[in-house]
Amino acid sequence: RDPAAVLAKLERAPYAARFREVFGQNIFADRTKAFAQAMAAIERFELEDPSFHPYTSKFDYYLDGKVQLTAQELRGKKLFDSPTGGNCASCHIDQIGVDGSHPLFTDFN
Repeated sequence: RDPAAVLAKLERAPYAARFREVFGQNIFADRTKAFAQAMAAIERFELEDPSFHPYTSKFDYYLDGKVQLTAQELRGKKLFDSPTGGNCASCHIDQIGVDGSHPLFTDFN
């Protein structure tokens, strides 16, 4: 419901000791910082843990160089990427990140 409720549950959770280990034994003394760290931990999980986003679509395999797109799929990608066509890729990123991560198809705006 709110940051206080989230932190109350987090302090009682089985992983509360690990949270303190990672962010400092007194992390819960600063409620604003504790909530920010909890949200950062969720963000990292969503971005990094393969169980959250397995990336097993044909397009993901294409990005990994495991498959080729058909001629029709390549025409669609060209339209998706074209500034004078669909221009979808201006907001919906469809390229591997500089760190090798898969795109989330959003610029978060």
